[in-house]
Amino acid sequence: MEKYPEVFSPGIGRFPGPPYHFRIDENVCPKQTPCRPVPVNLKEEFKRQIDQMLDAGILKHVKEATPWISSFVIVEGKENAEGNKKMRICLDPSNLNKAVFREPYFSKTPVDIVHLLTNAKVITATTR
Repeated sequence: MEKYPEVFSPGIGRFPGPPYHFRIDENVCPKQTPCRPVPVNLKEEFKRQIDQMLDAGILKHVKEATPWISSFVIVEGKENAEGNKKMRICLDPSNLNKAVFREPYFSKTPVDIVHLLTNAKVITATTR
């Protein structure tokens, strides 16, 4: 975030640009998956993170009926130095994914771009 602030300038969970609308296959029956239970020992941290995402505008309360409801998944990570486990709240859109039309995206292969390296003096690669 510090190295590339322009990528994160709109804020976490906010896409810079016009709203994107997913195209849904009308032949796929909408699913409303029930909310999964939150373990008692994670409820406090779960509520804190949900409130934080609501305040940041990442999540919003939905008060009207909707045909699609995806449940969440709690992913527990490793313990930190204080002995607390890190927790992530993730959406489980597995049913919705079956109905979303995929936009075509063709990425270039090494064969497509190798000619760009013809006059290169130094070639480096970075890994994460």
